[in-house]
Amino acid sequence: MLDWETVKPRGPWVLAKSDPRAKQTKGGIILTDQITGIEKVSIESAHALRVGDGVEKVVGTKISEGDRFCFRGFLKDATIKEFQRLEDGSTVFLINAKDIIALIDEGTDVGVFS
Repeated sequence: MLDWETVKPRGPWVLAKSDPRAKQTKGGIILTDQITGIEKVSIESAHALRVGDGVEKVVGTKISEGDRFCFRGFLKDATIKEFQRLEDGSTVFLINAKDIIALIDEGTDVGVFS
């Protein structure tokens, strides 16, 4: 498996770390893997680890390392390359800037993420 720490995205690509999935809703409902499965999620959130030099042209705004954003999830037509799953349940992946929907603040809930 490719070590994500050696990846330096170019052009419109962002190396990102997904936000961990919530295990329980604020109301106390336990979310099983079947409910939070990747194939059922259409909007997800992540933090930018590294940003290619062409991202601003595609997104229309500057995205910096550490910025949190939401994006179209792991859909069949999305241009995403997954590198590895981390112990906290998050994933490190490359995403094309065209799949980024918006920059969001910390604490903003998106889909099954917190």
